[in-house]
Amino acid sequence: MCDPTPYLALWTAVVETALNDIRAIRPGKPTSDQRGSVAWVLAESKHVASFEWACDMLGIGCGTRHELRRLANKGAENDTSHIESHSDSTTGGCNR
Repeated sequence: MCDPTPYLALWTAVVETALNDIRAIRPGKPTSDQRGSVAWVLAESKHVASFEWACDMLGIGCGTRHELRRLANKGAENDTSHIESHSDSTTGGCNR
């Protein structure tokens, strides 16, 4: 049987990187990586490698997902010329 630890560590790093990208957005000056992180967190997909999928796999709860989406929405608002804000996408796969 395969040890899942490296796989979980990889996806933990992906989520952490997205969070760090979003936190580092400067108004009007997001990088393409930061835009990608915002889009990934705000996407409503539940497919493999999506934000929802990663959160499910890592056991990240609804409250944390909501907070990550709130930060991503704030980042999107800092770059309205490139990314449309998804203010209604705050619950993702969680029923709240």
